[in-house]
Amino acid sequence: MAPFRLWALALALSPVVAAADFSFPSFFEGQWDMEKLEENGVVTRCSYDIKKQSALMLKGVYTEASAGGEIQMQVEVMCTSDRVGVFQKVNENGPNTDIFSFSFPPRPEAEVEVSQEADLNDNNTVTRVTTFTITSSSSFVLTVSPKGGAVRTWVATRRGTPKPASSVGKAPQGSKPAKAAAAGKRKSLFRRYGLYIALAIVLLLLRLAYESATKSLAAGGKAKAS
Repeated sequence: MAPFRLWALALALSPVVAAADFSFPSFFEGQWDMEKLEENGVVTRCSYDIKKQSALMLKGVYTEASAGGEIQMQVEVMCTSDRVGVFQKVNENGPNTDIFSFSFPPRPEAEVEVSQEADLNDNNTVTRVTTFTITSSSSFVLTVSPKGGAVRTWVATRRGTPKPASSVGKAPQGSKPAKAAAAGKRKSLFRRYGLYIALAIVLLLLRLAYESATKSLAAGGKAKAS
């Protein structure tokens, strides 16, 4: 199996926390390094620096690289429970603006925590689906799928978290040049292909979920009308 696949599997299969003990504010507090992937293949480096203000409130800064330097946005995460809340943009001259909401239903037998929220317009039509998947205690994937728009995905790792080691492709001990070459090859393979393959699968699953949610809402609307 290719090294980048082992790395992706290791993240996906790492236990999050026991479902009864899960707390989003506790999980999300800290510094996160992220890559935002857009459908056109553009990858942008981003980060979160978030601190708890109370048991159910976090505040911090979202930073995104741009051609002109960096774009920063003050954010707050307001929770109504350990599993439910909303991300908000802090506005200096007015009330905060909602960015997206989340709700992680208890999943006692699951290895990951998943929130999938659909935004509806006045006609009860889905306009956007936001999926937040916590893949381990130090990683998550956030995907925003607007109707008729480009899907964007953020892949995040807690700052300072080492990548799982892999024994695949190791050179014999004592062969430093061969070991260095193998390490460079593994790094290159992951950077070139691993992220895109993993995210392509995520995007496909999210498209299917989006279509399913749309059909369910449409069916529910017809049933009410009749």
